[in-house]
Amino acid sequence: MKTNLTVQTKIYYAESHLYELFSQAEDYPELVLEILKKYTKDKIILDAGCGDGKYIALLESQVKRYYALDLSFKQLEMATKKIKDHVKVELINADLVNIPLEDNSIEVIICNWVLETIDLESKREKILQEFKRVLKPDGFILLTESTTGGEFEVLRGRGIDKSRTINYNQWVLKNGFRALEEINTYFLYKSLEEAKETITSFHGKELANKITSNKITHNVIVYILEND
Repeated sequence: MKTNLTVQTKIYYAESHLYELFSQAEDYPELVLEILKKYTKDKIILDAGCGDGKYIALLESQVKRYYALDLSFKQLEMATKKIKDHVKVELINADLVNIPLEDNSIEVIICNWVLETIDLESKREKILQEFKRVLKPDGFILLTESTTGGEFEVLRGRGIDKSRTINYNQWVLKNGFRALEEINTYFLYKSLEEAKETITSFHGKELANKITSNKITHNVIVYILEND
C-alpha cells in the first residue's frame, strides 16, 4: 500500500486523530527535535507539511517567526490547538508546489517525513524549486526521512524489498542534500493496541499484526541543503 499524504490518505484526512497519535509517538526520545532546535533558534522558519503541529509546540518558543503549512484542514485544526503565541505562528493551508510566501523570506525550512510520501518525482522537484524560491540566499533546508533497517520499515512493507527507500534517499542526495546525521530512534505508543490501530490505518491489518510491542524502532536520516 503506497502512502501519498498529498492526495487521499485516509488517516491524514478523515481519521486525522489517528495521525496525531502516530505523530506524537514518532521519535519519542526527541532525537530529531534536538537537531531541529540547534538549527532553528532565532530563525524565521517554514514547517513544510506541518501535520498536526507537533513541532510547532516544540519549537515556537525559540524561533523568530513560524510559518506552518499543510494541505489538510483537519491537520491544521489540530495544529491550531498547539499554538501558544498566535502572533509568532501563522498557519497556511496550501500545496507545497505553490507556497504563498514571498521570495527570499524564509531562513530555515524543516520538512519531516513529507517528500518521500509523494510518488511523483516531478512533483517533488517542483516542491524543491519552491523551497529554494522562498529561502533567503544563506538559508537552508532540513529534511528528515526514514532509511533502511528498524522495525518501522518492516511494518510499512519494506523489510525485504528495500529498493523504494534506497531509491528515494539516493534521489535526495542527487538533489544537493548531504546527510547531516543518522539516528536510531523509535515510536512509543501508550499501548500495543494503539500501535496496531495507527499502523493498520497507514499500512493495513496484515502488516499491523506483525507488531508485538508498543515500541517500534525507526531509523532516520536528517539531511541538509544550503541555499547558495
